[in-house]
Amino acid sequence: MAEEIPPLEVLLELTKSAFRTKYGHDPTVMACAPGRVNLMGGATDYNEGLVFPMALPLVTVVVGGRSDSDQCHVTTLAAGADAPLSVTFDLPTEEAPLRPAPPAWSNYVKGVVANFKGGVVPFEAVLASTVPLGAGLSSSASLEVAMYTFLESRGTHWTKGKEALLSSLREKALQCQNAEHEFPGMPCGIMDQFISAMGRKDNALLIDCRSLESALVPLVDHQVAVLITNSNVRHTLTGSEYPSRRRACFETAQVLGVKSLREASMGLLKGWQNVKKGAVELCIQKLKFAAWQASAPLGRVGQLSWTSDVNKGVIMFEICLQTDGWLGLGLSQTGTMAGADLVIGWFDERGVAHSKVRTGGVLITR
Repeated sequence: MAEEIPPLEVLLELTKSAFRTKYGHDPTVMACAPGRVNLMGGATDYNEGLVFPMALPLVTVVVGGRSDSDQCHVTTLAAGADAPLSVTFDLPTEEAPLRPAPPAWSNYVKGVVANFKGGVVPFEAVLASTVPLGAGLSSSASLEVAMYTFLESRGTHWTKGKEALLSSLREKALQCQNAEHEFPGMPCGIMDQFISAMGRKDNALLIDCRSLESALVPLVDHQVAVLITNSNVRHTLTGSEYPSRRRACFETAQVLGVKSLREASMGLLKGWQNVKKGAVELCIQKLKFAAWQASAPLGRVGQLSWTSDVNKGVIMFEICLQTDGWLGLGLSQTGTMAGADLVIGWFDERGVAHSKVRTGGVLITR
């Protein structure tokens, strides 16, 4: 059944109230960052490919202020977070750097503190989120970017000018990526942190994960909706096949003599089609997708602004279908949900709606 998303104002009031109860005074700083869903380019950001995510109204908020003690105190209200729900830790020094330690959720906070570019003073904070944990909507990146924004709100990082702002957002995303690599131990690509830091309402973000260039693409046809289905089956990437798949992609690139699978071409596949062992067997389907994406007519991405009802459905379905087949994700034959399965849909030339269940997709409807 559908669940209503609490408005940001309601979530903030809930978090501020919890802060007052915990620390006996009002917070002085508030920060927020969104989760995301990816429309194109799954499993390609760490291969330096092109991805096309959009930010969601599901967000993480952090409220707090300076602590009178010499330590940092953080409490989470996030549903499903592992205990304990409150932690205290010292600020890192060269002699005593921060180290990962239970509970797992606190490592995202500690990683951001350790990677923050600027001075960090002792603080008290309470965080809450409407991004469901383990649903594939980047609750971790949302927490990292919200925490980084919370820390920088006391500094002078927001310099004037569009280019300076873009550089600041890019730096924030990169440091949050480092935080996730070092503390939770998740070797993620850059997509999640980029869209959480740079996402804008009524836009998707086209990201070149090799050059780190990005461009907002308007999605302003309000007759179109992106529906996300959460099966409530939780997964954790740090303990999943994700690190193994990323390592296999790197090994395959080495075997093929390219820097990354972004550099691969269909011609490189000749002679490898029947390989049945090692990294190439694991990644041959991923390589086919990377090669297809490198040659895809991405100039047509402007059509994703939904200027044509027929084209938008066909384009999105073709992208999703090729991703499914080449990444070995497959379409459900039973219509049942498993893990983070989502739904893709499209309109044919008669305006008739169609849909199929798949892993990691979206339903486009009107």
